[in-house]
Amino acid sequence: MNYQELFPKVLEKTYHNHKNISTPNLPKIKIKCLFNEKNVSLPFLDIINIDKLSLKDLAGEIKSEIRISESNPKIKHLRKVLVNKGFIESEVKGHIVSKLTTGDHMWEKFHKHTRNDIRMAEKSNLKLKKIDSKEELNIFYKLYLNEMRNFGTPQHSFKFFDNCLKIMKESFIGWNCYKENTLVGSIILFLSKDYAYVSYNVSNRKYRKYRPNDLLYWTAIKWCINSKIHSFDMGQVDIQASKRPREDNLLKFKKKWLGEEYRRIYFRKGFSTEGNRTSLLKRFRVVWKILPKFVIRLIGPKICSRIA
Repeated sequence: MNYQELFPKVLEKTYHNHKNISTPNLPKIKIKCLFNEKNVSLPFLDIINIDKLSLKDLAGEIKSEIRISESNPKIKHLRKVLVNKGFIESEVKGHIVSKLTTGDHMWEKFHKHTRNDIRMAEKSNLKLKKIDSKEELNIFYKLYLNEMRNFGTPQHSFKFFDNCLKIMKESFIGWNCYKENTLVGSIILFLSKDYAYVSYNVSNRKYRKYRPNDLLYWTAIKWCINSKIHSFDMGQVDIQASKRPREDNLLKFKKKWLGEEYRRIYFRKGFSTEGNRTSLLKRFRVVWKILPKFVIRLIGPKICSRIA
């Protein structure tokens, strides 16, 4: 059960411009982008034990990107190796990881507001269903598509998620949360032996007062504890979140699950470091939000497959 070995196979099967070039300790993919090719580590190297030998094939001309968390005990060694191979430490993000103990212990450690949010969700007559069939996956995808459009980001195809379910098997688990017959939230985890990564979490904004995400996260955490998983990675966050309300609220939500914040460092080779990237992304998101849904359905997965 290792999502890092299986996820590149999902991309290769879904998008033909992706080629699985994984080495034993370094899962990665070759992606044909709009104007070039690049190697990208997938999904992240936070939990992989990699050594000097496993990095040797990244010294070629193709553009490469490796993301490593400061939680990795080999961060100093890896930084030295990558810099010697011409990589530049070009960007820093953050991610939140909760170290799992027992359900009772975590409940006691939660802030009283977190416990109240969970109680509120449990009293809201919400129902959970596992995403273990094409039917549940299709229901999830409709909500995912809407939320990605609202966020201004191209979406993966339904085929991508269907391949995740089929190929990853025990390394994939998710839940849909319903209020009566309406899907109000979903969560999908990718799993390794003792590590869970929250890959997708979407919710219907009209129903957030019922706290579906609190129920989904608490359910996922308890399931992971019962499955002997020790680390619950809630994914990337913006370490400058205090400047933007949406990102700040997301950071607070993830930290309330007893999560610790780590820096995630992007090492890149052959990439431009021009400063106008953020401005271009903002303009793209504004345009994407107003495009007709049929256009988004058609071109979204094609764009998503080429921006890594």
